[in-house]
Amino acid sequence: MVKQNIDRSDSISPSFGPHPCSAAQMDCSERRNLSVQAIRRTEAVTRLAQQHQVSRKFVYQQLAKATVAIDQAFEPAEPKDQKVLFYLPITKAWIHQFVLSLILICHSSFRGVLDILDAMFDYHDMSLGTIHNIAQQAVVSARRVNDSQDLSGIRIGDHDEIYQANRPVLVGIDHRSTYCYLLAVEDSRVSRREFHRLAAVAAASMASGCTGLRGRAQSPPGRFIDAHIHAHADLYDPDESVSTSIIQWMDAHDVSHAVALGAMRGYVSDERIEKGLPHPDRLVPFCVIDPREPSGGRKIIDVLREYVDAGARGFGEYKLKLAVDAPESMRVYEVCAELGLPVLLHIDSQYSFDEIGLPRFAKVLAELPECVFIAYGPGWWASISGDVQELRSSKTPVTAGGACDRLLTKYPNLYCDLSAGSGANAISRDLDFGREFLIRHSDRIMFGTDSIFPEPKDKGHFELFGNMDLPRQIKSRILRENAHRLLKLV
Repeated sequence: MVKQNIDRSDSISPSFGPHPCSAAQMDCSERRNLSVQAIRRTEAVTRLAQQHQVSRKFVYQQLAKATVAIDQAFEPAEPKDQKVLFYLPITKAWIHQFVLSLILICHSSFRGVLDILDAMFDYHDMSLGTIHNIAQQAVVSARRVNDSQDLSGIRIGDHDEIYQANRPVLVGIDHRSTYCYLLAVEDSRVSRREFHRLAAVAAASMASGCTGLRGRAQSPPGRFIDAHIHAHADLYDPDESVSTSIIQWMDAHDVSHAVALGAMRGYVSDERIEKGLPHPDRLVPFCVIDPREPSGGRKIIDVLREYVDAGARGFGEYKLKLAVDAPESMRVYEVCAELGLPVLLHIDSQYSFDEIGLPRFAKVLAELPECVFIAYGPGWWASISGDVQELRSSKTPVTAGGACDRLLTKYPNLYCDLSAGSGANAISRDLDFGREFLIRHSDRIMFGTDSIFPEPKDKGHFELFGNMDLPRQIKSRILRENAHRLLKLV
């Protein structure tokens, strides 16, 4: 039998071997006929390959195609709710648009966005900080659109405060047409006194024929906003002697506003605070508490909310002998984030202390992207240099690669102020590097002096930064605009 098969193989014409171009020359109908013959199994695959001058592998390929086609033809009908309606090309730009839609339309929290991306798309290349950045970038674009609106035709405005997702929203509509010209989410509930003031500001803005309600009236004239002063006396003194001396000093130095750090402090309620800080159009109060002190049963958030209602615009100076990421401090930061209070933080080797490179502070910034920090102090400003050996001021030239550069670049919730000797020294110790540093981070640096009243001492800040050779726009941001924007000044 074996011999007969061999003999038969020998008798087959040499044309049995596949022609090198036969398969390529077959058209669709010929391939279809070949697959039908193969699936009928009336002839052996070897014989079909011989007849069509193709390889056995090619015949099996056509057989496989025919088998798949038959299987698909007889598959049960797909349920209508399982039918694919369309396909989405998912790109990073699409993901960013989807994130904004979840936040703005669905009012999703940042963590809710992460959960949806995980559950629906199995997408994990997103962090809370990234979501925060996406939202902030959208705010910049939206602000340009808002500012371009012409409100000169509005004569009577109706104003109210509503709540969306437990956050206060200031609303203003044109009395005649009901056109909504003001819809501003506030970081915290404003006091009734503050609300009526904002309503008056809106009316004044419209009466002046402005384009776009920029939310507030024109600021008092002044080249500087001092983001860092102290009053070692009672600012709420009825005779206003201390506050008046501050205003006189501000006028003499061309300062429109000054941030009074710690103007409201402690857990004990002071009814005078409800009446407001003297000169509220010039002095910007910050509040502060020590979470280690006895609270008398009061919660931190309740105390700070009272301060916010009384006009507090920020929290600080926060300067305690605790690690910058101590649990007590982290709780304070979380409350400030919830109330929209920026935290002015002193960093050195003893107060809000950290290590070389500021790894603890980096951890805080990453874990609390919704909390805005204003860093300053010897520890912070020593870290402008990459070769820092200890968290204290130095007079040596700056080496690139410092933590200040790295953290300001990475975390959009970080600002800093130039106050005290440490701030001035950080820039003046290496003026070439300092100038470039100010330009690189001009949208996140604020002017400040750390002046202490009633006897302020000139530390050279006005001369150093006022006369520094910087582009006009850069200098304006640092000396005034950044603080104006961050603190929502009027």
